Amino acid sequence: MADKKKKSDSEKTDKVQEKKPVIVEELSKEERADFIYQQANRIQYLENELKQRSNPIHVLSDNADNLISLIKNTADKWLEIKKTTLGFNTKMSLFASLIILMIVGSAGWLTYEGKIDGSTFTFLLGLIVGYALTFIQNLINPPQ
Repeated sequence: MADKKKKSDSEKTDKVQEKKPVIVEELSKEERADFIYQQANRIQYLENELKQRSNPIHVLSDNADNLISLIKNTADKWLEIKKTTLGFNTKMSLFASLIILMIVGSAGWLTYEGKIDGSTFTFLLGLIVGYALTFIQNLINPPQ
């Protein structure tokens, strides 16, 4: 079966690759008709070949290895960026929490000692809670 297919493919390429020049004026009517028929078949074969080569599915299948490596590399780089971003966000969150605790602790101590009013301390706590909520929102849903 495979031999028949190879043989038919080689016959097609032999027909397509005829190289001897033909002078149409010297041909008889029957030979001209046969020559025109052969040329029409050759044109049809070449058009089909061109359609197959320009078909996006065939182009993609011919370059499948390159596409797979491109997708793998892109996914790896994306994961690497996400890991780096996650590490940065974690460090930034810890640093911001430390600063907030220092501010609330010192303001609480100053309020306890009577150096600042309780309403000022409440205002400061409201500002810090608003900041913390905005910070958490930006971590969960980054601005576009």
